[in-house]
Amino acid sequence: MMRTSAREFALACLEASNRVMKCPECGCWHLAKRQYICLWCDNVNDKPMFLQFKDRYSVSKNNEGREKEIHNEKAVYSFVLKDEKNDITDNYISNMYIKRDKFSKLVELYCTIRKAKDGNFYLLNPGNRELYIRKKEKNEYIPITNKSKPMMLERHDRLFFQDPEEYSKKELDKFSKAILFRYAVVL
Repeated sequence: MMRTSAREFALACLEASNRVMKCPECGCWHLAKRQYICLWCDNVNDKPMFLQFKDRYSVSKNNEGREKEIHNEKAVYSFVLKDEKNDITDNYISNMYIKRDKFSKLVELYCTIRKAKDGNFYLLNPGNRELYIRKKEKNEYIPITNKSKPMMLERHDRLFFQDPEEYSKKELDKFSKAILFRYAVVL
């Protein structure tokens, strides 16, 4: 049996810490699910709002005149949006959720989601990373930059970390086309 690397251990700890939330009744921490009962006070808590990060694969292969399409979508990470009260601990979305390469820093800020006084969550892009949002039931991709107004998030909005329209046009070669990108859905 091989020992996990320090990076793998850090990723597992970060993922675990971002899947828990505090019971609003007693303040104890629990694993966030669609609806959960606090183990300490038996309070039934509502479904938390969270980001479900997904990888989408789409491959077309031309094999001796026959085209074969493979589509797959896999949930890879989740991040519970927490009701934080200060600038330091806003919902800090690390590049660990977006980047797949092993050379990027784990905790480099990619974007922030802040809960406002009105009770809604807002998407901010202080680092001006590549970021797009597609609002639920809309077909347009809205770029979010550091100059954009904070964008209110609603359940079923989708966040894209590269231009989905441009990326889908790329071809690997004349015989096969592969599309792989990570995005997040607000649930």
